[in-house]
Amino acid sequence: MKMKSRSMRFSGSATQTLGMVLIAGLSLLASSDARADDRSFMDLIRAGEYRKLARKLRANLDIERADPDLRWYLEKNLEYLERGAVPAEAGNEVILIRGGRNDKPYNMPAAAGGEVALLPNTIRYRRQPWDKRLRAINGYFSYASSAAGGDGEVSHELGRIMTHHRGGGLATNANSVKSVLISASTKALPIFGPPYYILKVPYERAIFNYNGLAGEAEVLLPFWVLPKEVVAVCETLEEAKNHPLVKESPLTEMTAGTWGAQPLNNWKIIEANIREGRALLDGVAGMNLYLPGGRAVGRNAEVSEVEHFIEKVRRNGGEVERVGSGDPRLPRGILGRTYLDAEGRPRVLIPEGAVKHVALIEELTHVIQLRQEVESKGAEVTRRLLLDANRGVPEAVRRVAAWELRARRFVLASLGADHPGRESVMTSVALRCNARKSR
Repeated sequence: MKMKSRSMRFSGSATQTLGMVLIAGLSLLASSDARADDRSFMDLIRAGEYRKLARKLRANLDIERADPDLRWYLEKNLEYLERGAVPAEAGNEVILIRGGRNDKPYNMPAAAGGEVALLPNTIRYRRQPWDKRLRAINGYFSYASSAAGGDGEVSHELGRIMTHHRGGGLATNANSVKSVLISASTKALPIFGPPYYILKVPYERAIFNYNGLAGEAEVLLPFWVLPKEVVAVCETLEEAKNHPLVKESPLTEMTAGTWGAQPLNNWKIIEANIREGRALLDGVAGMNLYLPGGRAVGRNAEVSEVEHFIEKVRRNGGEVERVGSGDPRLPRGILGRTYLDAEGRPRVLIPEGAVKHVALIEELTHVIQLRQEVESKGAEVTRRLLLDANRGVPEAVRRVAAWELRARRFVLASLGADHPGRESVMTSVALRCNARKSR
């Protein structure tokens, strides 16, 4: 018993000693963290301490006032930093160009992972200690939301912030000077450079400004461009345009705004794709059923007709997706849309609820057209053709327009003389024929 008692006393002493060591160790770690957190956000960028940068940024964000779209980007940017500035999925990165004529880049040591960092004007030019400048983030979100017609004291709204960012004029008169978002583009724009910074950023960092100026193909980056995201600096416009990463990017020649007479906003589609976890260009380039009179044209298809249509599409190697009214891939006025998905299959978008009978005829025709083209040329060549048509490449535009005209004529031949949609389809065919002759 005595030995047991001594053993217990010894064990208790050892436990106390171990506990004291652990407490001392934790205190050292805590004080070390505290010292690290006392460094400014710019010092953390210089040191490449991105996880600690995430903690500092989170403490300065009013996430509760952010609307769902803005909140998504704020959280994803924080998660990116918490991973050590590693993309959520390898390879999911976009190539952007920042014209740096008015920039003051910050030179970075090797520990930062790159040579320079960039900050938005409203943070860069403040005459305050670095960390106090982060207060501008919530201030700008409130100001921009209110200036664009909302109530920034209640809600920070991404769409309104995008709208405000594009406003003003150029240089110091531009609203972007007041912004905490950094303007970049998918193309090199002479008005903003040289120099030109070639950036490689993950999808979750890139806010495609669908409310911006279409010609600028603007993409916004929150709060800073990290040194590791600057992959090259080009001193001339030609050098930037011919940089291999820029030339290989599928976004380089794409327009941001509405395509033709059809209400399709490429940047809005891409922005939604990023948030919904779809392939970046899902639904951007395809063929549409757009008729005078919009969705009011013709009769609604019966449920059995829609089911039969879905089965026919599947037999031709495609898929049908029913989408809600807010999906930018199928905006109001377009009755149906067919494109090639990331797996190389025809994908048909038709609205939830009522579907027009003419849409089933035309979209099945497009499915067959795409299936035949894939069988003949391959999925990559077919996808490239659709993207080139979207970009306005003349030969691609002519080929895709010919497919659409053929499908529209097939629809017309399928309608009876008294069909309520016949006149609208005839008008559309005539317009397409005239457009084809003028090319």
